[in-house]
Formats: sequence, C-alpha cells, structure tokens
Amino acid sequence: VKSLAGSVIVKFNHYKSSFPIFDGRLTFKSIDDEYCISFAYKGNFRLHINDVNGQPIPENAEGFVGCKDGEIYHLIIEEDPVEVAKSEQKFSSAQSSSSSNCSGPVIPKKGQNCKVNGITNELKGMSLDELRERGDKYKELIEARDLEEILFS
Repeated sequence: VKSLAGSVIVKFNHYKSSFPIFDGRLTFKSIDDEYCISFAYKGNFRLHINDVNGQPIPENAEGFVGCKDGEIYHLIIEEDPVEVAKSEQKFSSAQSSSSSNCSGPVIPKKGQNCKVNGITNELKGMSLDELRERGDKYKELIEARDLEEILFS
C-alpha cells in the first residue's frame, strides 16, 4: 500500500511553516518539533487547527486527519487551565510584591525598571538559607524578575 504524500502550511502567531502530510494526516509531533510547543506550554494543553474558513480539522490520537495538500491551516493552542492559573498567580504575586516599591510617578533611568528593582530587593531580603535552598518563592521571584526585564526594560 502506497501512502499519498503532500504538504500543508500551518500558521501560528507570526510563524508560517510547511509540514509534510501522509494520507491527509498531519502529526502533532511534526508541529511540536518545528514550533517547540511543548517547551512553551506546560501541562495538558491541546492543539487544534482550523482551515482558512475557520472550520476545525478532525483529530485523532496522533494528529489531524483530512488535511489537504497545499492548504493553509491556523494552529490554535488550548492551554491547560491549571497551568494558566499558576502563571497568573505567580505574575500577580510578583506584581503586588514589587509594586509597593514604585510609589508615585516613576520615570526610571535608562536600563532601570522599578518593578525589577523591587523584586531584586525582595530577593535581597531573603535569608541565606532561603537563597541556597532555591525554593518556590525564590523561583517565582526570579521568574517574575526575568519576565519583567525581558518585557518592560
């Protein structure tokens, strides 16, 4: 039995890549290998694709079925609600802990970020044992500070 091969384009955010299909099947693995979805999303996330008319493409355990050679599809990621809640909690915790250090209108000097400074001060306030242990609070603060620096500095 000979498989029919082809390719499709899958768009995701600003990405637009070609993927092989066999007998109209596009695997989750091929999408993950290209777009590193499992690196960026945690927990029980799900992948879906829609055609250019917004119609969902059927799925099975390995991927999508019924894809047509040469067509364009849009990738949609359904995030794990538990992981989303964890991220929101970490972010709001870090924001509230650092926002107390930013009173009034603050115009930071170039390369400075008031929230980053607040989170750094909170890290400096931890005991040596807490820092050596690198527990949950430490990890949350480091993650929040890194995000703040990347996104807002």
